[in-house]
Amino acid sequence: MNKIGDLEVWWIPNPPRKSFRFAVKNSIQAIVALNALADYDLALGEIVSCNAGGLEEYVNEDEYEWTEWYHHEEGYDIREYEDMLEEAGSKIPKTANFVPELIRKYQGFLVYNGIL
Repeated sequence: MNKIGDLEVWWIPNPPRKSFRFAVKNSIQAIVALNALADYDLALGEIVSCNAGGLEEYVNEDEYEWTEWYHHEEGYDIREYEDMLEEAGSKIPKTANFVPELIRKYQGFLVYNGIL
């Protein structure tokens, strides 16, 4: 069951297909996940010719509503937030323990939806 403040990365290979979704714990995990998905799509070559992705936050339990995540203090979306962290010299991890599970689930999504 979703709770207010839960976060989910969304990713659409070859839009306008269905979105792949993956729960993350925080914005840094989201950045790692989005970068891992982008790298995986690049490795597939022409199979995935374009994609779109972002981070959503669960905001309304009564209407099961998700909305695009923005940094609460600065107003940045997830990609702008990543750029701001990099400009400030923050070290963003290139991978994390959850990435193999993320890629396995994404591969299953691609197969199920006839992309692979």
